[in-house]
Amino acid sequence: MKVFTAFLWVILLSVSCPVKSGIEDTIHNIEQKLVAGESVAILYIDMQTRFMRAFNAAEFASVIEGQLKLLSHFAGRQNVHFIDVNYKGQGATLSEALIQLKRNLNYKLFIKDEANAFGVEHTIPADGEVISDSQIQGELNEYLRSKTISEVMVTGCFDGTCVLQTVKGALDSGFNVSVDRQLNIIENLKSISRAFASPEEQAKALDTQWIELQEKFPKLTIIKPAEPGPCH
Repeated sequence: MKVFTAFLWVILLSVSCPVKSGIEDTIHNIEQKLVAGESVAILYIDMQTRFMRAFNAAEFASVIEGQLKLLSHFAGRQNVHFIDVNYKGQGATLSEALIQLKRNLNYKLFIKDEANAFGVEHTIPADGEVISDSQIQGELNEYLRSKTISEVMVTGCFDGTCVLQTVKGALDSGFNVSVDRQLNIIENLKSISRAFASPEEQAKALDTQWIELQEKFPKLTIIKPAEPGPCH
């Protein structure tokens, strides 16, 4: 935890652009579903130690602040389920986020070995561990259905890969899905596509994918689109 906190403070002190964390619309969106009697699952995708090396520092500072506020706000809510989705072999969930995640009575860990969390058909043990009671057994789809959850909010990294593919998987499975893209890590500094397209071209292509997905699935709500980029 100390390593993560120190790293975060270095980022906050070094970035020249203001850190944005306006999550009121996202909180309001979830609160409305709870008032309507729905249970909501917040899927926290791949915010793990080994992915940090691919994060844009300014973007990370903005995103993690908003994510922590979101998790803190709903940590004690009975009808909100925190699903900590980890990619096999990519380290532990970032410590400050894990503290908030585990405050939730309905906290569960889900391990995957592909981009789409809803595509995993078998239980995968965490790195170096046996399958524990805190880990979801079987398919994510089946677990959410067993808890009478029809509303899913997805946040994490990366906006154009694991988040996008998991959103597609949730929609294909019939869930109502909401996404605040400003709470996702969008830029992947290790992405191969960086060698073939400018940041502007990549952003435009990614925006198009999200727009097309929203047009195809009425059950998808994009609360906020992605911003042009850190400090732009």
